[in-house]
Amino acid sequence: MKYIKYLVLALIVAVMAPSCSQDKPEFNWEDADYSKAFVQVYYMALVKSNADNDIKYITINGQEYSYDHNSMITPYNFSPSYVVGSSYATEPGKCTIKLETESGNDDDGYVRKVVYEGTTEVDVKPGIVSQVIVWDTTANAAPHVHEFGTPPLYNEVDSTGNSRFASARLYNYLWDAPGKPTEARLFFDVRRKSNGEIYATYPEDGVGLAFGEATDYFTTILWEDQILDSDGYIYVRQDIRAVWPVGSELYPEGHEEILLKNDYWSTYMGRSYHYFYHGDLKGNVRSKKLTRFGAK
Repeated sequence: MKYIKYLVLALIVAVMAPSCSQDKPEFNWEDADYSKAFVQVYYMALVKSNADNDIKYITINGQEYSYDHNSMITPYNFSPSYVVGSSYATEPGKCTIKLETESGNDDDGYVRKVVYEGTTEVDVKPGIVSQVIVWDTTANAAPHVHEFGTPPLYNEVDSTGNSRFASARLYNYLWDAPGKPTEARLFFDVRRKSNGEIYATYPEDGVGLAFGEATDYFTTILWEDQILDSDGYIYVRQDIRAVWPVGSELYPEGHEEILLKNDYWSTYMGRSYHYFYHGDLKGNVRSKKLTRFGAK
């Protein structure tokens, strides 16, 4: 009887094995075609953040992407954003972007409205992820194009075991007033949390960040007094300074420097963020943290 039991067990395993092999998970993916350009669309126009200004249809070089929670862009955000590092594939060269919203109408149902349509003045390149920034919907100005670049990678601690690292990239999309991109150049003073000591200023060229420009990725040193918990959650403090040129409408008599905002980052070591500074300087200066990279 014992041998019969083992024989039956073996037959059961033999019968089950083929059926298990047929249940392998399948993933919906395809290899990237590096002859294509890869595009992320950012919506940085100075508009109110409400449902009426949400973009529900994106058309890139004639290819329409309809609202599906992945393609929708709320003000001061980007698409596709549901997966870190995702992008749309399109042909290299000049890139035409059309953004449309949708509103309800008692008589006609939902009505689509073109919010923006413009063509980049800079070519998007094959095999490269380009950030296409729609920054003005009133004049159909050409969108800005930044290459996303490669965020730096770091060991968890340096050779002393005391310093930890993260990185960031900063963008200037501030306005002096509606319809007037800021003339100011931005500087970012990074400070220690405990004593307020400035240990770095970005950009490092001493010229500052003009409207529509971005810094390179830069490394921040995270001392032990900036680490907030045992998981490596950290706090980075920074001051944002704006310097207007001689002859500006705001300050025609000469240079004027103003501390715009005391800001901070809260993140984990090893991560890299893109920070967009946007808003109207007559109202509020705001920052938007987008596009996280890192282990956690």
